[in-house]
Amino acid sequence: MSNGLIASDHPVQGHLDRIITAAHNAGDLFHSILKFSREETELSQSTDVGALIRENNSFFAAAIPIDIQLKFETSTLPCVAQISSNNLLDILLALLSNSVDSYNGEAGIVRIESSSSEKLVEVSVEDYGCGIEADKLVRVFEPFYTQKDVGAGTGLGLAIVKRLVEDAGGQVDVISKPAKGTKITVRLPVSDQSVSDQSGSDQSDIK
Repeated sequence: MSNGLIASDHPVQGHLDRIITAAHNAGDLFHSILKFSREETELSQSTDVGALIRENNSFFAAAIPIDIQLKFETSTLPCVAQISSNNLLDILLALLSNSVDSYNGEAGIVRIESSSSEKLVEVSVEDYGCGIEADKLVRVFEPFYTQKDVGAGTGLGLAIVKRLVEDAGGQVDVISKPAKGTKITVRLPVSDQSVSDQSGSDQSDIK
């Protein structure tokens, strides 16, 4: 990395790189704390979960390493949940990041699925990475709890997910086994807003 003002092989360049990285990490932590601690939440909105996922396939793919394969399974039937699209995107990106990290830099697959019933809309993110040990699994939603190296994570990602889901009247569950992978499922109340009838189903893969 070079700041454009000095040569990349200059003796102080390494120090500058570490300062820049620390500044970015501090900024990420600051924004995470604001999101976690905010008293006000977005006005109640309704979001078609399946449609949002399909519309953002390319966005999700661009947010992860090229050696991670995304698999989507979403019905084109309305899956309208009582949550804002911004909050749902925050949730999905946090879960996606968590799944990518489970592969520790190796290639892998992350599966994103959505479905609905009469009262609930479910969206899940599943990986087949390192998994989480039982004694640590009970703590994954605690603020600032992380298994990453110092400076590699804020420990707020899943805590924010839990906060946003509960603010929307839903719940989040996690199933994980060491060396087998992790599946996190978000259940949200169905919105009472009407949507136009659609039919069919869609499955798409991004490699």
